[in-house]
Amino acid sequence: MYKKALLLIIVFLNMCSCSVDFNTDKSDQAVKDFRNYYNNKEFEEIYKKSSEAFKRNASYEKFEKYMNGIYKKLGAFKKSKDNGWNVNNNLSGKNVKLGFISQFEEGEATETFTFVENNDIALLQHYNIQSEKFIIE
Repeated sequence: MYKKALLLIIVFLNMCSCSVDFNTDKSDQAVKDFRNYYNNKEFEEIYKKSSEAFKRNASYEKFEKYMNGIYKKLGAFKKSKDNGWNVNNNLSGKNVKLGFISQFEEGEATETFTFVENNDIALLQHYNIQSEKFIIE
């Protein structure tokens, strides 16, 4: 009896682990799109591609002001290097958190993007950027 129960548990856990998705391709593309829109100051496009939770936390007017402030301090995005990632699969979808150390025209910043992935889309759920330029200047 014990062996059968243990075998069933192992089979169940194996089946669950097979459905876990650690692929970040959709979110990686969403970051590229975000940066393209950012460099073109198309902040409304970024906002349109954000989650409902994101939109509940900030009106478009607030978001636009925030993004214009970032652009004023840092300028256009130039390049970045990965600074970690995390994938969390749950009942409401897949949350992907991507971190970068990014170079802008006027300085360096640490960026964190969190996306919620459902079906074939990655929607921005949270964006955080930190830079000495925000404090010093």
